[in-house]
Amino acid sequence: MISMRGVAKSFRGMPVLRNVTFDVNEGESVVLLGRSGSGKSVTLRNILGIIKPDQGKVIVDNQNVSELDLDELYPLRRKIGMLFQNAALWDSMNVYENVALALQHHAVVPRREIPARVKECLTLVGLGEDSIAKRMPSELSGGMKKRVGLARAIAVFPKYMLYDEPTTGLDPIMASIIDKLIRELNTSLKVTSLTITHDMNSAFTIADRIVMLHRGEIIFSGSVDEVKNSDDPVVHQFIHGDPDGPIKPIYTDHYEKRQAHQ
Repeated sequence: MISMRGVAKSFRGMPVLRNVTFDVNEGESVVLLGRSGSGKSVTLRNILGIIKPDQGKVIVDNQNVSELDLDELYPLRRKIGMLFQNAALWDSMNVYENVALALQHHAVVPRREIPARVKECLTLVGLGEDSIAKRMPSELSGGMKKRVGLARAIAVFPKYMLYDEPTTGLDPIMASIIDKLIRELNTSLKVTSLTITHDMNSAFTIADRIVMLHRGEIIFSGSVDEVKNSDDPVVHQFIHGDPDGPIKPIYTDHYEKRQAHQ
C-alpha cells in the first residue's frame, strides 16, 4: 500500500501540497488528476523519497519514507518501477542495455538469465523483435521509447508502479496502446499503480479509482463512473476542459499569495 497522511510541502514559502491524504491499496490502479502546478509531480517525489514533506507521513510498503536514510531507502526504491514522462532512456545505450541495466546493477536475476528477462519484458510491451533490442534511443519513435521505458520499469519485478504522464506527446492510437499496456500489466503482474496524467481518456481507461488534486489539496476520490457523474464544479470543469469555471489561472490562486500551511 501507498499512503499519504496529512502531507504538506512548500518551496520558498510557497505551498504546493496542503494536508494531502489518500491511499493506493494493494493491487489497485489509482490515477491522480490535477492541472499543471497542482502538486502531482511533488507527490511522486515524496513517494520516492527524493524530497521530504514538511508535515505528515508518506508510507510505502509499511515504511515511513521520510524517516529512512539512503541505505534504507534504496531497498524500498527497488520495489518501485517508474515510467518517466520522457522515458529517460540512456542515449549511449541500446534498447537491450537500457532494459538490462537495473537487472545488472541490482542482481535481481542471475547474470545468465538477464538476456531472457530482457526479451520477456520487451515482448510484454510489444517490442520482442531482436532487431529492436539493438537499436539506439535516437532510432526509436516516441511511443517506442515509452514502451522501452515501461519494459525497463517492470524488469526488476516491482511491487509498485509509478507513471508520470505516460501518454504525453503521443498520438491517440499510440496513447491507447500505452493505456492498454498499463492496464494489462497491472492485472497480469498484480502490481499497485499510481499514475499522474492530464489525459482524461487515459485516466478513464487505466483507473480503478481517480483522485483529484486542486490547489494542493485532495478534493475528490471516486470511481470512473463517480467522476463522470460528479456535480462538483471543479471536477466537472476539469474533465470537460471548460475554459470558464472555478479553476482560475495559476497566477491568481493561493500559490501566488504564498499562504502558509494551515
